[in-house]
Amino acid sequence: MKIFDVTKNKFLYLIFGFLIISIATPFLFTLPAPFEWMVLTGAGDIGDTIGGITSPFLGAISAILIFCAFKEQVKANRLLMEQQQFQLIQFDLQKLETDFFDISQNINNIIKIYNEGHNPDPYQPKIEVDNVLITKTIYTLIVFRQSVELINKLQTNKDFLLSKLKTLYIVYYYDGLFNFINGIQIQEAVKVNDRIITLVDKIKEINNVFGMSNKNEE
Repeated sequence: MKIFDVTKNKFLYLIFGFLIISIATPFLFTLPAPFEWMVLTGAGDIGDTIGGITSPFLGAISAILIFCAFKEQVKANRLLMEQQQFQLIQFDLQKLETDFFDISQNINNIIKIYNEGHNPDPYQPKIEVDNVLITKTIYTLIVFRQSVELINKLQTNKDFLLSKLKTLYIVYYYDGLFNFINGIQIQEAVKVNDRIITLVDKIKEINNVFGMSNKNEE
């Protein structure tokens, strides 16, 4: 911000200098010439002379003002966009804080159904994990991922929001998801529901984003 303030002050000084020159030039050039070579009577009408002298300065001032206005507009647009992104992040954080899909219960149900379906007895009926439970859990992990991407686009409060999101994940979600990916055998789980492998991949992905451990990868 200090660099921006210095640059802004330079522009103000430059505009002020051009303004002084534009005001002083007509006055100076209409004074009696102290030397013969400075006489402008043969150069045409005095108004044309003054206009020709001052117009470059006025044009330069106009160009600088347009540039400053454009720069401030870009800054305002960026600030507005960041505010919109911040609102989206806050909305996602509120949803994740309330565990809106009750992921812990979903994971417990998935593990329970998996254990019941993972039965070596071929005469027992096959039990399948409800796709809705898996879809809800995958969607929650996608919300985490999208929140991280939005936070990384911010210019301010990035570290704070990432830390808050990671803490939220650790407190509400990590233990249950970690126990899930370490409590099943992937190849056998696919036999119960092939979408379980997608869920496991999403869990590992978000763990990697937050720098958390995936025991199954060791």
